[in-house]
Amino acid sequence: MRMTDRLKRIIRLAEGERLGTGCRFIQPEHLLAGCLLERTGAFAELANKCRLDISTLRSAAIKNSEEGGSLPAGFPAEISEETKVVMEAAAGYMKRYGQMILNEGHLLKALLSCDSLAELAGKEDKQQMLAIGAAARDLAVHLASYSPPDKLFSTVRKAGKKDREMLAALQKPIFRLNGPKRLKLEWSRRNRRST
Repeated sequence: MRMTDRLKRIIRLAEGERLGTGCRFIQPEHLLAGCLLERTGAFAELANKCRLDISTLRSAAIKNSEEGGSLPAGFPAEISEETKVVMEAAAGYMKRYGQMILNEGHLLKALLSCDSLAELAGKEDKQQMLAIGAAARDLAVHLASYSPPDKLFSTVRKAGKKDREMLAALQKPIFRLNGPKRLKLEWSRRNRRST
């Protein structure tokens, strides 16, 4: 499964947390701690506004240490069964949104759907974390802060007499491969769709 670079960093941070707590498997608490330790993009805001303490997550990870694990692709160490369920839920969110790359928003949403982590975070923090880290962002520019560029560059121009030979050279292979009847048929289909 393909992952964003930020998600890969979160997994590496979770591995560091796993080693720090002495746990055998990467657990959901380690992944959530990795999310809070990731200080780029929306997750920088998440780390600043979230009141959930990483030491609380570390304690919970030690308490919830479990047996049995697997080593999926993209992970530096074995993961617990609960983490496997979380990753499957994250992949489910990815598929539901019609995306092909697993990202940190999918992971965060899956982590906070986990009862034990949702309880640790609390209702208010959970809602705030989802709003910051898992919500779709509008990438449009606010018009009040927009200023048009000083100089506009345009590479589109009207064809002139000098372009005739070049256009003829471009056109010949198309007619030779497809034939004029097929080209006319395709042209008429396109025009029907646009009307």
